[in-house]
Amino acid sequence: MGETFPLQKGVKQDDPISRILFNAVLEKNFINMSWSNKGLRINGRYLNNLRFADDVIIVAETTEVLEHMLREFENKCRETGLEMNRQKCKIMTNGEHKRVRLGGTLLDYVEDFTCLG
Repeated sequence: MGETFPLQKGVKQDDPISRILFNAVLEKNFINMSWSNKGLRINGRYLNNLRFADDVIIVAETTEVLEHMLREFENKCRETGLEMNRQKCKIMTNGEHKRVRLGGTLLDYVEDFTCLG
């Protein structure tokens, strides 16, 4: 990897290269997080995130682990110039309704959610 350098301008949202750059940066963020033993264990491996376009689903077994993962994800995004939209962040569980905070923000709990809808 080469030296880092500051960017003065971004790319337009509908520019084809913007999707490639966004996904490359997002992939780098996920690789650099220590989530190898977090998430839902399936056949000996952990499922901790699902991604499609700019939507990300983070999977955790407990509220505490989820809050830790969200903080780590937000920090990694911030380091690489990405920003989470907290108003669009939703919490959904397959069990008891849990309150989840990201920083000082209480995230909305939903019973169902349409991704890319």
